[in-house]
Amino acid sequence: SGTLGIYANNVGTTTTSYSRVLPTFSTEVSTVLERPLMAGSLPLEQTLEPKITYIYTPYKNQSAYPVFDTGSPSLNFIQMFSDAAFNGHDRVADLNQITAGVTTRLIEEQSGAERFRAAVGQRFYFSDQRVVLPGGTVRTDRRSDLLGQISARPMKDWSVDSQVQYTPSTSTIQNVSLVNRFTPRPAHVLSAAYRYVRGSSNTIDLAVQCPV
Repeated sequence: SGTLGIYANNVGTTTTSYSRVLPTFSTEVSTVLERPLMAGSLPLEQTLEPKITYIYTPYKNQSAYPVFDTGSPSLNFIQMFSDAAFNGHDRVADLNQITAGVTTRLIEEQSGAERFRAAVGQRFYFSDQRVVLPGGTVRTDRRSDLLGQISARPMKDWSVDSQVQYTPSTSTIQNVSLVNRFTPRPAHVLSAAYRYVRGSSNTIDLAVQCPV
């Protein structure tokens, strides 16, 4: 809810205040399985972490509500398990969906440092989307793109992070990112990144940071 001055807002009305009450139900089932593992002479602990969430929010017509700073976030692992379909509070999305994912990690037993992480996840929708932002399109698919993520730390000062978004129904890769980061000592960073977004960009980024 919020209060507005008396002027025509971006939905063409002069209403001075808006309010709404929408319940949301969410539940999560997850577990962590562990086992010891040896990589040469290095003792590790491998985890297997399945996770399933269910979220339900009923539909409410909000077409007469103004939109100030709300947007649609890009699909990523953090947003995939979130109960908010928009960035901002100008719209509350109707949701009826399950998200399933699994993560595995390799952790050094002595230091607790994470050396490797791999994850995959996908959403499954039980109904069509009805609440959209002005000019947006209604989602009718019954499942989201498949997300895959791999992070590795081959050395103490070198890390590699990658992510891919894949559409199974069309066998299409939507975006790919690969980021290498080298940190030989504090405040000294050298990074190289490759990013591909289908139909939009195909870029390589180089960056360096050091004290002056």
